Amino acid sequence: MNFFKRYYDKVILLSLFVLFVALMITVLSVHQQTREITPEQLQLPTRRPDHQCVTAEHDVYKYESKWNELQMNWQPVAGGSDLVRPQKLAVCPYCAEKVDGARLTLIPYAAFDGKSSCPRCLTKLEKPIETQSVGRVITANDSDGDGISNEDERKYNLNPQDEHDATYDMDGDGFSNRYEIAQKKRPNDATDHPPLWHRLRVVGVRKVELPIRFMGVNTNKKADKKNWEIQYNLPRTSRRGKVRIESNFVFIGDEISVDENDNRRYVIYDVEHLPDDDKKDAKGKSVAKAEKTDETANTGKFRIKLREVVEDSKLRPDELTVITREPTYSSDLRPVLQDTGRPGSQPIVRRVNGEVVIDRTEQVVRGRRPYREKYRIINVDVKTQHVTIVRSTGMGDEDDKNLEKFVITPEGKVPREDWVTENKSQDSASTGE
Repeated sequence: MNFFKRYYDKVILLSLFVLFVALMITVLSVHQQTREITPEQLQLPTRRPDHQCVTAEHDVYKYESKWNELQMNWQPVAGGSDLVRPQKLAVCPYCAEKVDGARLTLIPYAAFDGKSSCPRCLTKLEKPIETQSVGRVITANDSDGDGISNEDERKYNLNPQDEHDATYDMDGDGFSNRYEIAQKKRPNDATDHPPLWHRLRVVGVRKVELPIRFMGVNTNKKADKKNWEIQYNLPRTSRRGKVRIESNFVFIGDEISVDENDNRRYVIYDVEHLPDDDKKDAKGKSVAKAEKTDETANTGKFRIKLREVVEDSKLRPDELTVITREPTYSSDLRPVLQDTGRPGSQPIVRRVNGEVVIDRTEQVVRGRRPYREKYRIINVDVKTQHVTIVRSTGMGDEDDKNLEKFVITPEGKVPREDWVTENKSQDSASTGE
């Protein structure tokens, strides 16, 4: 023991030396083993290819013989296209903005068949006018076969040898020459024309999504609905153009606006706590009744009912039924009308009881106010897409029962072949209101 105490430092040094020698021997052994590894030993075994290798001489690349064997006949495919035939496209006339750099909706020309709809505005795409034009029948009384007799063409300074002037609008009232003559009107007199509503046709009925979104209801654990807090989000645009979501809390009986750009106000008159969803089988049929929902619970979905605040007793208030965290749609539909007297014009979108103003396409009477006719939409039939209108005086005292009603259809009053294709006003057109 005394020896270890006396020479302990030498014993530790000797142990470290022995450990160092052992490590050196180990390193040399490993180094010797690595020197014995050859590059061939590091190569991975070659994997069998999972495909058949072919060369340029393979039969699959002999295009000339393949082409002769196929005997392909490159005929246009009905309603479609192939890889070597350019596809004919057209711009949707209802949602395309007529400004430079606007995003246009390009649609295959074959989709304009009267059945398909635009993928952007969901408006039915009608056939182009030229595909539905009436065949020309040339007779002794109609030299150009445009449907206007030679006598009438000479009477109104038209060309008996030009079939295109039938769809021109000589006096700028929005009706083609052929349609006015068929209606016993003078095509060279802007004051003598059919009712302007004849120019309208229905191109669709839109369902309007409102920007407001109801997020939830806080019942405060009380059964009295008057104490329930209703949260809704509404986007607001700042003066700099930035959009921010504004969250508000209201109660039953409060009035709110559903659109920052709309002056229409709605009052919340009822809130219901929806029951939990029933259990359903693979076919969607209920197999068990859901348990009764706790009316005071804050979880689950709520049904919120709103009614529009209107000052005019003759106007029917709009009713809204909204489910929390789901899109909000207005119950009043927006019919989309097209003015066939204005080629390329934007569609007219109005709500029920909204006013539609139609004027002449050109002001031919100088020094006088433009002539226009006002109509009010009173009914929309979604199934048939018929829109009923009445003549509006703008005084707000019309009685719909006593006013003459006009029905606008998707086909329109003016036949498709009589739509105006070009506005041509003549200096010889008569004036006077």
